[in-house]
Amino acid sequence: MLEASEETIRPGRHQAQWGNGQDEPHKFQDADQDNAYLTELLSYSLDRLNKEPSLLLEDQSCIRRMMQDCAASHHSAFMEATKSLADVRDHMGSVNTHLRGMLEALPSLEEACASFSESSGQVVKRRQSHKQLQANHPQLLELLEVPQLMDTCVRNSNFDEALDLEAFVSKLAFLHPELKVVKGLHDEVKRISSAMRQQLLKRLSGSIQLPECLRIIGYLRRMSALTEPQLRLEFLRCREQWLAEQVSELDTQNPYDFLKKLTDIHRLHLFDIVMQHKAIFSDDTTANPEAHVAADAIILSSWAHHRVTQYLEALKAHLPRIKEGSSLSSVLEHSMYCGMSLGRVGLDFRPLLPPIFESCVANLFTMSLGNALDCFHAALEKHKWIAMPSVPSSIKRTSSKGSSAGSERSGAVPRDGDSEPSEDLSLARGVCQRAAAGVQRAAALHPAGAAHARGAVAAGRAPGRVLRAVAHARDAGRRGVGAPGLRVCLLHHGRRRVPLHRFLLRAAVPRKLGHG
Repeated sequence: MLEASEETIRPGRHQAQWGNGQDEPHKFQDADQDNAYLTELLSYSLDRLNKEPSLLLEDQSCIRRMMQDCAASHHSAFMEATKSLADVRDHMGSVNTHLRGMLEALPSLEEACASFSESSGQVVKRRQSHKQLQANHPQLLELLEVPQLMDTCVRNSNFDEALDLEAFVSKLAFLHPELKVVKGLHDEVKRISSAMRQQLLKRLSGSIQLPECLRIIGYLRRMSALTEPQLRLEFLRCREQWLAEQVSELDTQNPYDFLKKLTDIHRLHLFDIVMQHKAIFSDDTTANPEAHVAADAIILSSWAHHRVTQYLEALKAHLPRIKEGSSLSSVLEHSMYCGMSLGRVGLDFRPLLPPIFESCVANLFTMSLGNALDCFHAALEKHKWIAMPSVPSSIKRTSSKGSSAGSERSGAVPRDGDSEPSEDLSLARGVCQRAAAGVQRAAALHPAGAAHARGAVAAGRAPGRVLRAVAHARDAGRRGVGAPGLRVCLLHHGRRRVPLHRFLLRAAVPRKLGHG
């Protein structure tokens, strides 16, 4: 219990010792209070001693609250006192520093006064130069207005005057490189010259003709900012940018119109760009003409190859979307004419067109043949089949020999009684004619496509539904339940030992479509 009491009162004792250690009477007073308190504790009963720690804690909390209330009510005074003390300390230090600095600066002040008297002569010289500057003020003002005048010339497209001003400032900077004013003028003129070069390149990226191209390239050469190879590359880059913008503006919803307009753009503008390049850079002379011509050819041919490749890629991407043979033929005609026109400048790409259009013609023919045979199959399903009486074998052999001999002599299809293969044979011919009509015009312009399509069908690579429809018709004819004309047609086909789909193709497709 005594130890708890001592621990409880220990903070007060420590607080008494936190002073500056110079107030000895307070120490003796605290010791007397401690002795009195210990004497009082010895006189307490056991119950009173048990309650003493809690009472001390209550007193401690009460004293702490009183201290907090006192600090809260007088916090502004504490803060002001602390701030004032810090300010006083700072001011005292700065005062001491300033005093020391003043004492140290007195000798330098004396030296400065002496140097001032010496520099008065220089001030007089500057005054004279200022008088001279004032006398030449109009001429200097005109010189300082050169960048603004050059900028106005560039904005109004007076490039000749702007280049003359640039040459004047460059000569002035060469004669007086030590003058800051002249150097500043030269830097400002260089900035405006860079803006003029960008404006010229922007014009070169628009729709311009050869005379305008010659003027722009002449201005760029006078500026001497680009070498000749760089000038060629910039020319082709600008024209490529303009040509790409023309292509990007085309509507790709209708592939036929898109490809025709794309072909016209390449036929007209690609030819113009190549001619402009040859006309502009043909009179250049270098120390090594052969190397110059080779470099020029490499730059131009690389760009032309890139442009033609882009055009062929567009053909490959959009040709499969065309579903009509006449449209495909028209696109092929435009492409061949474009290649022939560009052949005058060495860009004849017509040998690269057959593989692209050949596959499209074959796919179009196969698709059309499949659609037509679907209609033919539907017609066979809807046809009212008539059971035909069986023919005796002896009569069949006799009639077959006579009919075969007659057909071999006359080349006519044998008949079964009085029936004519008019209705069903017309239907069979219409199936293949519908498929061949879509690619007939394209085959006339490019026979290899039709030959490829005909070869695919003749080799048995027709769609599965085509073969199933033919097999269904053949089985119906053999059973004798087909229409009279169709049965006779199938019987004649069976004697000739020719695949039925090839027979129908021969009946429908003209010979020139297959062999061109």
